[in-house]
Parts: sequence; structure tokens; C-alpha cells
Amino acid sequence: MSNSNIISLINQSVTDRLNKGKREYAKQVDVFDGRNWSDEALEESLDMAVYLSAEILKRRRTKYQYFGVARLEDGENGSVWYEDTELLEGNGLMERIYDDFNTDSGASEDEYRTVYADHVWVVKPGGEVESVIINGSKHGPE
Repeated sequence: MSNSNIISLINQSVTDRLNKGKREYAKQVDVFDGRNWSDEALEESLDMAVYLSAEILKRRRTKYQYFGVARLEDGENGSVWYEDTELLEGNGLMERIYDDFNTDSGASEDEYRTVYADHVWVVKPGGEVESVIINGSKHGPE
């Protein structure tokens, strides 16, 4: 990328910001409106530091987070939330929900109940959210 590309990008970005401000506030920047522009710039810089830190933390996330609602064979509803370092899909996801529901209830394996799950939301590393339709069930011991 050449210097002229960088200058063009900066010019366009500043122009876009000024136009946005004019639309939102119905006036142009008044450099003599009594504000302390140094203080304004410092406050904006601190805001930028917060936003960049939040983005860095979001990008550092290495785990998948799972949120969902499921129901047991007796009609009891519950929610699931957990983290995993791997993306679980299909049967692996249903297995995890089944195990979580039954172990959270304190049941032994021979007492596990059937679990029905329809929908789970997955938050991927980096923050992207994906909605996963499962429409599955796993049956307890007969």
C-alpha cells in the first residue's frame, strides 16, 4: 500500500466522520464553541483504549461457549451453559447436553433420564454467535 492510498483512506474517513456529525447534530464543527479540544481529544483517546482492549480480549478467547435450553422426559426444563476448546456439533453436542443435564441432577448413570434439545447458541472464539438447531434427543437406560 502506498502513501497516497493511506492519505486517501484518512481523508475519506475524516470526511465521513464530519458528514456523520453534520447529519446527527445538524451543524458543522464550531471550533469556537467553548469546548476544551485537548480535553475532548484525551477523553476520546481513553474511550479508544477501552474499545481496543475489549477487542483484544474478544480475539484472545480460545474457547467455544454453548448456551441452550433442553427438557427432560418428565417435562422439566433447564438450561445448559458450558465451555469447550473444540467445536461440538451434532451427536457430540447432544452427548454433552445429555451428560450435563443428568450429572447436574446428581443421578447415577443407570438413573439418567431422556433429554430433548432443540436449539443451542454457540459463541465462537472471536465473538461470532451461531444458532444451531439440534432437534435431537438421547434416551436414558431402559
